[in-house]
Amino acid sequence: MSHTIQQAEQKTVLTLDISNRVDLHAHYMPFIQPGGLFVPTDKPHTLQEEVIVQVNLQEYKKKLPVLGKVFWINPNASSSDNQHKKQGIGVQLVG
Repeated sequence: MSHTIQQAEQKTVLTLDISNRVDLHAHYMPFIQPGGLFVPTDKPHTLQEEVIVQVNLQEYKKKLPVLGKVFWINPNASSSDNQHKKQGIGVQLVG
């Protein structure tokens, strides 16, 4: 799984490579309604920031651009209270 970031029309584009259904389930965030994905990133983001998540479904050879908003931020994993959590953001899917 990899992720990259680029700017597009003032929205950040995050690429999320999903290798299979198990990987997709691992990134799904059920507490974000109507749906959300965890996107690993070490770049700074702000809550409610609009982003585009380019979801690459490798098993199906499909790329799905999805509009979303930053809903949740897990900061730098090096802090003592985040030792076992990946750094990244939770994105609420809005389109």
